[in-house]
Amino acid sequence: MTIRTQILNAFVDRVQTITIANGYGSLLGKIVLTNSDTDTEALFPGEALACIIRDKGGQELPGMAGENFGTIELEVSVFCADPAQATADELCRSAHADLMTAIGTDKTFGALCDDTVTAGADFVNVQKSRSAITIIQKVHITYRTQRWNLNALPA
Repeated sequence: MTIRTQILNAFVDRVQTITIANGYGSLLGKIVLTNSDTDTEALFPGEALACIIRDKGGQELPGMAGENFGTIELEVSVFCADPAQATADELCRSAHADLMTAIGTDKTFGALCDDTVTAGADFVNVQKSRSAITIIQKVHITYRTQRWNLNALPA
């Protein structure tokens, strides 16, 4: 399994820990989908909250003296649907705060990556038969595929 895959799995695992039993204010981790095409398919009957993690790409490049590095670009959607717009908005914002807390508690996912940076959250409100609120969070992860090793350099 590549380091990139390990990081993506660790990210999903971290999001799935977002439950009230684990000390968070929401159950965002109950429904976590990866690379889903649409937000609305995330909700099961009777559910109001889901998280969708989309891998938007990245790259791996050679670095200095044998040290290679990579990036992962993610788009994480916190999706909430509720008949009451105010309730949906509050729930979505609370779940988004939980997401930021979960990422912030270990931005290296147990030293798998160098750093995780969040930026550019977009808020979307859709009115259908019920209010649907989505917060789309951009996540940028940097990692190394090979660490610099002084002993491996040519003499």
